[in-house]
Amino acid sequence: MQATLTLNLLRTLSIDPSKLAYEHLNSHKYDWNAHPLAPPGTRAVIYSDAVTRTSWGPRGLDAWYCGPAMYHYPCAHFFVPETGAMRVSGLYDLFLQHCIMPTLTHKDHVTTVNDELKEAILSLNKKAKKHLLKAMTTSMVNMMVSINAPPQRVDKPPTSEGVS
Repeated sequence: MQATLTLNLLRTLSIDPSKLAYEHLNSHKYDWNAHPLAPPGTRAVIYSDAVTRTSWGPRGLDAWYCGPAMYHYPCAHFFVPETGAMRVSGLYDLFLQHCIMPTLTHKDHVTTVNDELKEAILSLNKKAKKHLLKAMTTSMVNMMVSINAPPQRVDKPPTSEGVS
């Protein structure tokens, strides 16, 4: 469910690019306050209400976030390993620091940008391509000159202190 929801929140309509697919399908904008999203499989603690838990019972259960509960105001679906069942709860804490997010190295980033740039240049007409390549060459030469240039020494401006 969350995968479909996420795709519809990221995709724009081809007939009206100012609207999201979610808005078109549901005829209203997504309410982030009512249904917050987190990465599926995020570790969580579901808190038990003081009225429903026993006197000395645990105040929270370990669980895993599965997605928003669209028919309950600020609630979400969780998998509780202790019971092996799904539960809807509105009292929870998510521990996102335990999710390892993928990162790009500088080399990976430069390679990706280079590939996208090649694709974009190949789609240009001959005149625009020639102009762009000339501007890029000039930019690269200027960048190499600034890297190899010695650090600039700037004398301190004279101050009025000590002058009588």
